[in-house]
Amino acid sequence: AQRPQRSLFDFGVGVGRGGAQRSERFRSADGTQHAQQRQLHRAFRPGERRQDLIGAGGAFGLPRADARQRGLGDVRSRNVIIRSNILNDIGGDAIKLWGTDGGIIEKNIVRNARARCSDNAAAIWPFSCDDTLIQYNEVSGTKGTKDGQAFDSDYQCKRTIIQYNYSYQNEGGFILICSPGNSYNLDTIVRYNVSVHDGVNSGRIIQIGGNPANTRFYNNTIVIGPQQNLPMISFNEWDGGKANNTSFSSNSMIVADGGTATYNLAVGTNTHFTDNLFVGRHEGLPDGAKAAAPVPAGGGEPVPEASAATDSNAHSKPLSPLPNP
Repeated sequence: AQRPQRSLFDFGVGVGRGGAQRSERFRSADGTQHAQQRQLHRAFRPGERRQDLIGAGGAFGLPRADARQRGLGDVRSRNVIIRSNILNDIGGDAIKLWGTDGGIIEKNIVRNARARCSDNAAAIWPFSCDDTLIQYNEVSGTKGTKDGQAFDSDYQCKRTIIQYNYSYQNEGGFILICSPGNSYNLDTIVRYNVSVHDGVNSGRIIQIGGNPANTRFYNNTIVIGPQQNLPMISFNEWDGGKANNTSFSSNSMIVADGGTATYNLAVGTNTHFTDNLFVGRHEGLPDGAKAAAPVPAGGGEPVPEASAATDSNAHSKPLSPLPNP
């Protein structure tokens, strides 16, 4: 009888950040050994806890491998699942997939990632992965603004889905979608997430860096606090790369009384805004988008007129066809 495939994920302290690292020969589910991949897979029981990891390394991830495993060829790790773990006080990246196909990161709690990191790191993210699913996670307290977001869909990634997550008080923001000009990030979907007071005082909520294409944000709820003044959405160039065909639809972007959300949209091309709700003070919205009354700092609900609270069909650049869901 064929052996059932186990749900596997790698354990590596210092993954991609220069810390300690373990490696051994990888044996696939059918028993075939791939020496050239030089990676360690280990199954963990749901509910495992990791706390106070020293150095600048991550807690869970795929360690450095050869060029084929890093997405430059056809070798990919499969059946990689990271589920139901609690991670606290992590030096750098908390959970990172590198070179996987169909990986799943779900039902994890991450607190205080990037606690001792001097370079770029985020809490949960894939690099050089296809069809990653990131869902039902709670992330808070990620430190710093060299990235520093709760979530990231990085370059050489295709069809990443980030959904049903709760993100709050991460200094770098809620999410980063990025790729340099000589690479790619394609068809990322960000939906049904809740972000509260991310970006803190000096970050940004949503960052689109470089040239991701066909990124879609819909049905997310984002709340900025009364003391926050920061970009809700910020596009930036990276090595000549500029984002194309980014859409924001049916999102609720809420700013408490006293707070301010700004928008840096100039770098992106074919950026679409449709049927979003903007509440509170928003500066730099695209033409046609209007904001409703702010949420009172002491509580209570604004009662805006629907026609004044949504952007209807605003866009910052000429429209082009969007990809099918």
